[in-house]
Amino acid sequence: MYFTRQNTYLALLSAATVALVSGCSGSQTPKANAQIRAIDAATNGQTTTVIINQSEAFGEQQISSPVSGYLYVQTNTPSTFSYTSGTPKASDLTYTSDLPTGVVAPVTTQTLTTGALYTEYLVGRPDQVVASGAQPASAMQVLVYPDVARSASTGHTTVRVLDAAPNAGNVDVLINGARVATNVPFASLSSIVAANSGSVTVQVNATGTSTVLVPSTPLTFADTAVETIIVTEPTAPTAASATTALTYGVKQIED
Repeated sequence: MYFTRQNTYLALLSAATVALVSGCSGSQTPKANAQIRAIDAATNGQTTTVIINQSEAFGEQQISSPVSGYLYVQTNTPSTFSYTSGTPKASDLTYTSDLPTGVVAPVTTQTLTTGALYTEYLVGRPDQVVASGAQPASAMQVLVYPDVARSASTGHTTVRVLDAAPNAGNVDVLINGARVATNVPFASLSSIVAANSGSVTVQVNATGTSTVLVPSTPLTFADTAVETIIVTEPTAPTAASATTALTYGVKQIED
């Protein structure tokens, strides 16, 4: 599956995160802000809403396909990133959590850099979120990483890998049969590497082995672009659905 940047920018109209205010003349004056988009790479897809600074930011339609457009977030204070599952309220910018009673979604806190672009990745398993104590490593969570500025020369692409597959363990990613990212842990982003642009094949193996998790998959890398390859786990067995098959895949987004 291929996802590319949208050129539609959204302003989140909440007191905590609004990034544009009216000046004395009535014109729009930007505050110090960054821009952020979101993508849902979690396991066992469910209706999910991303929450930024306790206000609804991205709904399921926006974060699933395609990757959402960007919205503005102020950068003069730490921001919190979380989610809720279930149907979001349409009447205002608040939300009601549909997670089980007593369960609070993990929260990521991060201060964004003024002028920078970010992507918010929803990864992990919602059935693994617990009501108290430390969350399991596989629990659904929000990751926030800065986008990477384009720097590749003509004929080349900058590539990085995000492991969003909680049951896969550490992974290696091969492009055109050559390992370009090795030992990438779940919920982690690899270093950037250079690759040829154009038509390529991408394969995912369990780290250090010939065990294929995702067979050779054709993708297209845009010239001089930055491509993030997301190793996904679309489905996995749960206590409530033990017969669900464990599957892996890849998604591609362009910075």
